[in-house]
Amino acid sequence: MKSVFSLLGAVGLLATPARSREIFPDCAKGPLANNTVCDPKAKPSDRAAALVKAMTIDEKLVNLVE
Repeated sequence: MKSVFSLLGAVGLLATPARSREIFPDCAKGPLANNTVCDPKAKPSDRAAALVKAMTIDEKLVNLVE
């Protein structure tokens, strides 16, 4: 259940004003710049799905343990 909350926390960062987006993700020049994660017009569920798809297995496993 904690992994869901971790993911929701990450999605929450995506839905917050520009100040939080300066930290994560870097939508200007970071690795997710051309990903749906950085598309403010996309639905939150689509952005969350894109974030999960972009994560490696190790990154997903880390989110299960926190």
